[in-house]
Amino acid sequence: MDYERTVQLYEKAGQIKKWEDTPEYHSRKGELDWYDKVKSKRSGDFWQAQDLINRQLVDPEWEAPHKDKDGKPLEYPVKYVNSIIRIRAADGSKWLKSRQQWWGLDEAGNPINQTMDDKEVFDDVLMIYTLKPENPKARDSKMIREVTGVTSRIKYTLPFTKENAEKLWNMRNGNCSLVIKDESGGGDKSPRSVESFEQFASTLFSELWDLMTTPKWKLDRSYKDQLNDTQYG
Repeated sequence: MDYERTVQLYEKAGQIKKWEDTPEYHSRKGELDWYDKVKSKRSGDFWQAQDLINRQLVDPEWEAPHKDKDGKPLEYPVKYVNSIIRIRAADGSKWLKSRQQWWGLDEAGNPINQTMDDKEVFDDVLMIYTLKPENPKARDSKMIREVTGVTSRIKYTLPFTKENAEKLWNMRNGNCSLVIKDESGGGDKSPRSVESFEQFASTLFSELWDLMTTPKWKLDRSYKDQLNDTQYG
């Protein structure tokens, strides 16, 4: 989740204390601890391999743990995508989100990783109000609104396009699962895995969903029926 954007909405609503009661608050603390380890307290920038070498914080024989194909150290944070989810939201709009692993260096040159899931999503904060008299003792007291609770709804930020899917796909480092999820309508709509990236990125959602949710034996039977129709028609 995009915790920073979510926190900003709680702050804007003047309900930061209610944010501290959410499970996401504790998840964000884990991220903040990671940032604290992999960023310079002086500059606020991520530690880079050359920074550590220049400041003699690592041994002369130390090598950066993440390099490109030419052996050059990668720029931190290094971000790897291990899962891409294509979503049809309740209103029919199409989106992408991802599960990622980020790597940084601490000032001793140790690689430290952090799971970064669904950064393309934030909680759209909605306040629940009630009306109460400003002066309960006055007959015609002015009515004021008071927050009695907080609710939220998921908002997506990365629209589905083939180009956006390719950008995430190019960030993979080894295996990367592809999943489609349908949040529209009702009924049991468990997420489905897709094997082919080209199919995942290029097929219309409705067609891809039908393909992934149709039992394989039905597809086989349909194919055989087509053959029979061709042979004997």
